[in-house]
Amino acid sequence: MSLYIPHKIQPAHYNCKFNGTTSKVYISQGLVFKRLRKNAHKIIDDLSSELKMLENAYTVKGLHTPEPYGIHNILIKDPFEEQEAYHDTLVMSLSSGKLMSELSNSHHLSYQINELFGDQIDIALNAGFDLFDVEPHNALYDAKNHSVNLIDLAGWEMT
Repeated sequence: MSLYIPHKIQPAHYNCKFNGTTSKVYISQGLVFKRLRKNAHKIIDDLSSELKMLENAYTVKGLHTPEPYGIHNILIKDPFEEQEAYHDTLVMSLSSGKLMSELSNSHHLSYQINELFGDQIDIALNAGFDLFDVEPHNALYDAKNHSVNLIDLAGWEMT
């Protein structure tokens, strides 16, 4: 059974997020769609470099990252833009959890979560990744599985 990638998405306004100054992220139909913003100052070459990092990271045992589904030309009806438009879009699985940067500061819990975050960083470094922008705003804490998922691999490289 193959995964269905929609050719058009129309996400609700609360599922449209800016990812810094470089990209825009949409959540729709259980997937994440990431596109580069128009006229954005690009600190990444293009979506294909992030796709390559996701493909490599997803195969590393113990490293929790979204599953990549490729780059697709998707018609996006962004509620904050006048017209719908086609965009080259990196499609990936939706990781569960809450951004670490939005968690409350319960000392005991935050210590445990930061340990899990550090473990993920160690696994990535030991696997040969040169990390970029690995911060709490690019990591999700999944309370159900007591794990940390690293998201936004833009700028990562293999050493």
